[in-house]
Amino acid sequence: MQSIPAKVDRKEAYRIVSLLAHGMDPDQPNKALPADILHRPNVIRALFLAAEALQKYKNTTEAREGRVGKPWSREEDDELKDEIHRQVDLQVIASNHQRSSGAIIARMVHLDLFVDRDAARAHFRQH
Repeated sequence: MQSIPAKVDRKEAYRIVSLLAHGMDPDQPNKALPADILHRPNVIRALFLAAEALQKYKNTTEAREGRVGKPWSREEDDELKDEIHRQVDLQVIASNHQRSSGAIIARMVHLDLFVDRDAARAHFRQH
């Protein structure tokens, strides 16, 4: 019986996804992919980590291409305040504003929504 890892770290996830991309079984790289490959817990966890990394990359890329360096409008500030009040996830806010999560944190501090960046980050860790 295959052992089920409690957690797959990023290095292991990369190894698994790379082998899958090359059509190889992560547990037996010299064999073709079996039909049940997507039912394996370590493969599922690796794919979730890969999807999460791609989402972060997408958000970062959108932020770079979006409103980076552009001034904030009063409307955008109001929208940000509303999103904070509604406890919207930081990555969603960043995507909505086409800015990086760091820019969102900095703006929240600038608007005196939080005393400092650590307090702003703590807000998102709690939700």
